[in-house]
Parts: sequence; C-alpha cells; structure tokens
Amino acid sequence: MNPAFDEVLAAGSDAMLSAFDTTALRLGTASQNIEKDFWVCWTLDALFNGLKEGGPRLLFKGGTSLSKGFGLINRFSEDIDVTVFRDDIGEPATIEELEALSSKKRRARLDAIKDACQAHINGPLRAELTQILQDRLQAAGLDAGAARVEADDADPDGQTLLIWYPAATPRSDYVRAAIKIESGAKSALDPNSEVPIKPYVDDDLLALDLTVPAVRTVDPERT
Repeated sequence: MNPAFDEVLAAGSDAMLSAFDTTALRLGTASQNIEKDFWVCWTLDALFNGLKEGGPRLLFKGGTSLSKGFGLINRFSEDIDVTVFRDDIGEPATIEELEALSSKKRRARLDAIKDACQAHINGPLRAELTQILQDRLQAAGLDAGAARVEADDADPDGQTLLIWYPAATPRSDYVRAAIKIESGAKSALDPNSEVPIKPYVDDDLLALDLTVPAVRTVDPERT
C-alpha cells in the first residue's frame, strides 16, 4: 500500500482537518466529502494493493469508477462497487455460459455464485480489511478502536461491507463516516484495465503522492 496515506494519518486530526478544509474550499464542497474521498482511495489501496497475494481477484466498477478512474463524471460517493472473479471463488462461468443455461439451472448457478461470494466477503475479505485497518491506524498512533469493518445489514444478499473510519471532520447528518463496499460475482469481467487513482486532497499536499496504483477497473464502455 502507498505509505503516503500513513503519513497523512500520522500527522494527526488537526493537520488532516486543515488539509481537508483547504481542498473543500478549492472545490466548493464540504470537508466531510473530501475526507470521505480520501478514505475511498485508502480503501481502494487496501483492496487492490494490500490484500494477501493469491486471494480472489477484484474488479472496480460502477459510478465511482467512472469518477475516480476515468474522470467521466463529477461526484462524491461513499460507495465502492466491486466484482469478485468467479474463477477465484470456485464458481467459474462466463456470461455466455450462464445465458445458455435453462432458467432453472441458471437460477441455481447464480445462487451458488452468490453464496460463494457472500462467504468470501464476510469471511476472508472482511477479516483482512479489519486487520489492515487496525494495523494502519495503530502505526499512525491513532485509536484503532475508533474504526471497524462490519457487514451492512441493509443488504439482503449479505455481500456489502461498511468500513467506519475515525473522522477528523465534524460529524455530519448528511455524510456518514463510512465507506460502503458493494460486491458481487455475477457481472461481466471484460474489458478491464489497471488505472491509477488519487484523492482530491492530493493536489493540496504537494510533498506527498497519494496515487493508488494498479486498480483493476472495468473499462467505461462496459460500465
């Protein structure tokens, strides 16, 4: 993972708030949005550069990927939408193979894919993200107890996680201090490419480079 994120965290809440306020003023938005964008990028770094090698691969997709990966839309988001590679969770199948099945067999296969994805998200992935979050906060001298990774009870499919981060900005009724990771394993995987992503605050922290490299992202024509 990019150690520059650790430097921002280690600078402390006052320094972080000052940086977020500066960027918010420049972009004409709330400081909470800038902080959340920082944590969206931190989470992407954890997902694509911080997990153990050999685990199921992930693919970044959706509206946030269009914004952060390609600059095609302008918005602040709390959501990270990812697809888990089916081959890597023991359910290999192409979209064409799934479409060729009868309705009953396709439903059964999709249920099996969902169950496998749910098991990975709520098991190994959640555990790894929790460990990364705790380790990084402790290394920065922050209270690791102020953050957590939990399942989102609002998702009936059980494939969504919430990463609650220790906010430096004032509490807001409109921007909660959590990043939502929405996952699944049924989407098409191609075409995709690796793209660099960086938070908005990077432009105001000239001594640091907060670029997140090699985020495997669905190409815009597919999203």
